[in-house]
Amino acid sequence: MDKKQVNDTGGFGTRRVSGGTRKKTFARRDVSAAKAGSRSEDQNKKRRRRGSGIRAAAVIAAATVFCVVLIFMTPLFNITEVRVEGNNVVELQTIKEKIGDVIGSNLFSLRRRVIENRLLEISQIRGVAVKKKLIPPSLTITIEESRPAAYLLSGGSVIVVDPDLIVIDDSGHYNTDILPSVSGIGVPSYTLNSRLTTDSAEREEILEELLKALEKDKLLDKVTYISVDDLSDIRFNYDNRLEVICGSRLELARKLRMLRESLGSGSISDNSIGTMDLSLPGQAVYTP
Repeated sequence: MDKKQVNDTGGFGTRRVSGGTRKKTFARRDVSAAKAGSRSEDQNKKRRRRGSGIRAAAVIAAATVFCVVLIFMTPLFNITEVRVEGNNVVELQTIKEKIGDVIGSNLFSLRRRVIENRLLEISQIRGVAVKKKLIPPSLTITIEESRPAAYLLSGGSVIVVDPDLIVIDDSGHYNTDILPSVSGIGVPSYTLNSRLTTDSAEREEILEELLKALEKDKLLDKVTYISVDDLSDIRFNYDNRLEVICGSRLELARKLRMLRESLGSGSISDNSIGTMDLSLPGQAVYTP
């Protein structure tokens, strides 16, 4: 062979060229086949991964549907009991009528906020907490009733207010014998669950200030009446035995602290009857 001869060895080989020289060459077809095989394997792996992802998503979707059906569409989580705590004045029947019949309702679909808002429409209730229990499916409703502070007359009605002067009752739920009556303020009209509106904004402010101070100093439970007829001579009766003269509203909270300290010091016995004058600056003068 006088021109060229190729010896194909199936891989790397030699090419015989004229003149007898040998030169190494690369078998391109074999490399291309290897690359094609590698790409095919990568594609197979991707397909397997996609298949696994699709199967996993299908399992998760099926499990989600099963849980939704189990929770919301079977009686397994229907409410079987409702417990009410903390109601002393508000009758249980009133609470039941307000929230409706929730026995048999789904525990998870029932919204606590809806129940709480309905009960807060009752004027004697100032706070509500609703808790869900899974086993057995049930509700616990804890009631915080409004704190009665005093009562006033409006026309033929006896209205009870809390220390914020919110009207909490006009139906006789509360025993007014243990509440202080208020004189000196007229109430032309009122609305349950709303702040009292009177014929004197100044007297209204003084009454609120006095009620809050008496409650803070733990004196309110023994106050029998409050008079704001004369704003320079504010007074109240304590424990049916002490006529307490506050004078003007100036430093009203400090005056009540002096009264509390005098009662707690032992200088006035528990049976003392008379007058306690707090109208003088920095003094609490007891007169039998």
